[in-house]
Amino acid sequence: YAMTAQPGGTYHHPQTPGGIPPSADQPAAGQAGTIPGGANQPGMPATGSAPTGNTTMPAAPGTTAGNPEQSGAAGAEFQHYTAGIPASQVGQALGNFLGTPVNQQTLHGDEAGNAPLFPASTSQHFGHQEIIHALSGLQAQPQFVQPQETRFDAEAIKQAVVAELSKSSGGVVTKRINQIAEKTIDFIELIFDAIIDDEDISDTIKTLLLRLQIPIIKASMSDQEFFIYDDHPARLLLDKIAEVGVGVTDHTDDMFIQLDKIVSDILAEYDLTTETFQKALDDLNTIIEQQEEAARKKEEEAQQQTLRSHARNTVLKALRVVTTGKILPEAVHPLILKRWPTLMFNHYLKYGKENDEWVTLVETLRDIIESIQPIRTAEDLALLRAEKDELIEATRDYLSDSIKSEKDIESVVGGLIDTYEAHIREASYTEEELEQAEETIAEMDDDTDDDLAEKLLGNEPRPELPANVMPGMWFHLYMGDDQLARRCKLSVIVLEDSNLMFVNHKGELVVEKSFDDINAEMASGKTKVIMGHSAFDHALKTVVTNLGHPG
Repeated sequence: YAMTAQPGGTYHHPQTPGGIPPSADQPAAGQAGTIPGGANQPGMPATGSAPTGNTTMPAAPGTTAGNPEQSGAAGAEFQHYTAGIPASQVGQALGNFLGTPVNQQTLHGDEAGNAPLFPASTSQHFGHQEIIHALSGLQAQPQFVQPQETRFDAEAIKQAVVAELSKSSGGVVTKRINQIAEKTIDFIELIFDAIIDDEDISDTIKTLLLRLQIPIIKASMSDQEFFIYDDHPARLLLDKIAEVGVGVTDHTDDMFIQLDKIVSDILAEYDLTTETFQKALDDLNTIIEQQEEAARKKEEEAQQQTLRSHARNTVLKALRVVTTGKILPEAVHPLILKRWPTLMFNHYLKYGKENDEWVTLVETLRDIIESIQPIRTAEDLALLRAEKDELIEATRDYLSDSIKSEKDIESVVGGLIDTYEAHIREASYTEEELEQAEETIAEMDDDTDDDLAEKLLGNEPRPELPANVMPGMWFHLYMGDDQLARRCKLSVIVLEDSNLMFVNHKGELVVEKSFDDINAEMASGKTKVIMGHSAFDHALKTVVTNLGHPG
């Protein structure tokens, strides 16, 4: 009778998996490698301006000397998927954009140590190592730590890099940024533009992601596998921040404060490594576990509150149907106004009302109420005498399911028996009149069951569940013309009442809406589904698709 979501504050969408899972022979997560503030990469001489250190470019994720992706023919294509599309397609689009092929050979360098994607310093161009060192100096600057606008400005970053590099030559600019670095920054700009255009991510979280623009550039320049493999820690961190922040829209929100600290800790690291991003990801997962536990408890309470509320309303509606216009002697008040509604309430919570047991429960209550009405005819008395023992036994059986004390059961049933005895005692009909009444009753057709079912169900057609809507999905939820839309999770669908219950990321009840309301709002665009896709994968796929189909 109701569908409930898995309680918790993040996005659990059964129809939006995080990309295509790897096959048995597909490369898995990348090995840790350094994203330095300055150190030597294969094929790159030391620049002199970089801090000393021993840095190696990470090996291809999950590869060995015998892996066909690494040891095959020169320029071997990638055989796996990333961002839900073939990695070879990503490599081709990226290579066309950078102006140099992106494949196994260029990604890892050849036997001679040449690494086209990691150019060294020349007399005309700054090498990758110098640029990464300059970026490390920029990442703590206010305009990048706390960007004032929700936009990624690649030109401003490149100008800032040149200005930072010129400090070592007295402010004189004698070289340019190499093309690979320049185009990599431009490519990251396209990625962030797609993230900024993604309506599924709140503006509050977008500003947080933009704080990571310099670290992400450093990650992508130091390790081009960043674009090729789904599970690079920096990519996973971006995705996780967007996922856990799906309902966060306020800078004072506890989750935002926690996310902001994680980003600040990354920005404070001069020498960024994949371990830096992995540690941040681990810290975030720990925070999520704590926040999820609190959100789970609140959402479970909200779900139970909603279901209990609908159960009460359903019971009250059924009671109105069977008691309207009826006389209820005081002796049966404990049975009809307390014990029986409790039976109905508990049954509804477990099974709903679309079942024979519910109908029988209501029909029995109706029969009890009919049996205690004042006796006005011989037929009334004959009917009572014929049915009372069966009704008493049925009442006792039902109460035994919910009341453990035999004394309490007999006390409640005793009120019904006393009422019957009083009615029979007060009636004054001859045996002949009763015999005639019994014959009349035997000839009567009983159509009251159909009437009751019709009254309980109503004549109105039931609205349909909105297409493709299921518990656990998130929405930009219309809250009225005079209020801002809210980011809410669909927590409960009460099918029998055609009702939807929404909570915020903390698991707190926000609003309930009818099927009709949500259908109308979605049709008009006032309420929209938040798809729950991977933020980075969606952005990368968008960029690759657009580059393949310009204009």
